Amino acid sequence: MKIPLPEFITPLKLYEWLQDPTSDVVVVDVRDDDYIGGHISKSLHYPSSKLSETFPQLTDKLLPRKKVVFHCLLSQQRGPTAAKRYLEQLGNNNPEQKVYILAGGFSNWQKEYGSDSTVTKNYHKALWTGFQ
Repeated sequence: MKIPLPEFITPLKLYEWLQDPTSDVVVVDVRDDDYIGGHISKSLHYPSSKLSETFPQLTDKLLPRKKVVFHCLLSQQRGPTAAKRYLEQLGNNNPEQKVYILAGGFSNWQKEYGSDSTVTKNYHKALWTGFQ
């Protein structure tokens, strides 16, 4: 069986899902030491450096959800790698589930929604000044 590739979604699409109380979405943040300056509300933090040992626990948490969104700081390597690995592990266990990658990662997210406390927690704008 061919494993599907995860799709990239925009921060706007994720924002819409998070605002919709009927949307069954979970966000997985795989940042390591760069897990500073804020995070998406209710996201699960599973650092990529420890993913090998925590992956079974993460898989159990994600399996019942309809939409899973992975991201790291820029979603260029760690986020996409975790999403692909999850899909390989998932196999055909939940064909209804869709897996996504947040385009531009938390860096992109914070530009649009960093100051919105309904969707971003522990945001420190000063840490992001000049990072644009």
